[in-house]
Amino acid sequence: MIGGEQIGRPLGYANNAGIWGLIWDPKINSESSRRFIQGVIDKYHHTPTSRCYHGYAAMTQILEAVQRAGTTDTQAVIKALEGHEFDGLKEGRSYFRGSDHQHVQDVLVGKAYGKELGLGHYQLLATVPSDAVVSSHDEKTCTL
Repeated sequence: MIGGEQIGRPLGYANNAGIWGLIWDPKINSESSRRFIQGVIDKYHHTPTSRCYHGYAAMTQILEAVQRAGTTDTQAVIKALEGHEFDGLKEGRSYFRGSDHQHVQDVLVGKAYGKELGLGHYQLLATVPSDAVVSSHDEKTCTL
């Protein structure tokens, strides 16, 4: 899912309107999210975007999986990720489903401001819990 800065900047913020599904937003009210935001501000002097979140989440999880596996062997790292639950900087749980390696996480529902207003460009309307949005492993969601 692509939302947030990736949409607002190319469209021009005045043209960014409507309701969007968002992976992360700097207005998430969790302690870990606040620490992440402050860390980015302290180091880079700007508020993180969802792209910063993507990079942070991906790198921390792969590095922690390598540590748990005790090796960089691909199959061992995959095994270390399977079923692993972690703090996804959101309200609900984030985990890697063992059966198909899907990263299961909360989805935010946001309304685009159409301009920059404080932290981010969206008014957060709701958080949809991770298990409510993930399809079952047996469900055929993509056909070509």
